[in-house]
Amino acid sequence: MACSNCLKTVYADYDTRFPCMHCGKEDAVGTPRSKVNVSITDSTATIDASVFGQSVEKLLLLSSKQIMEIELQGKKASFQYANKRLDKEDYIVQLRSQINSYQTKSGPSYTVTSLHDASHYIVATNANPSTPPSSKMKLPRSGEDDSPIDLKRKRKA
Repeated sequence: MACSNCLKTVYADYDTRFPCMHCGKEDAVGTPRSKVNVSITDSTATIDASVFGQSVEKLLLLSSKQIMEIELQGKKASFQYANKRLDKEDYIVQLRSQINSYQTKSGPSYTVTSLHDASHYIVATNANPSTPPSSKMKLPRSGEDDSPIDLKRKRKA
């Protein structure tokens, strides 16, 4: 469960009110929120990352409440159908990295902060060799929102 206000993990029951110790909201509500660990692959590398909330719902085509209900029935949510679908789709993801140092493990961990269906965008690198390689452009197709998006990796599932 998560706080309905700050989305931090809490020990509360679904749809019950409680004071959130993270954000201080006195009448927060226990809200389902999903987390899935994924492998993200592009032409340069594969990394493992965690995906939360609405991005999980977008990938699995299930709401967090539906996933919770499947788990409450004693079943495990099957990701086979999602993996088959994702093998055919590309995504543009924005990642946040942080360094974790645990007792025996240390190193970076990644969280998907933004997820976009790549079919909605034309992704190109500048062909001019004098332009730094970090200069990537997102060209929206006609009728699409042209607000800038920080692109980190293109996901090939």
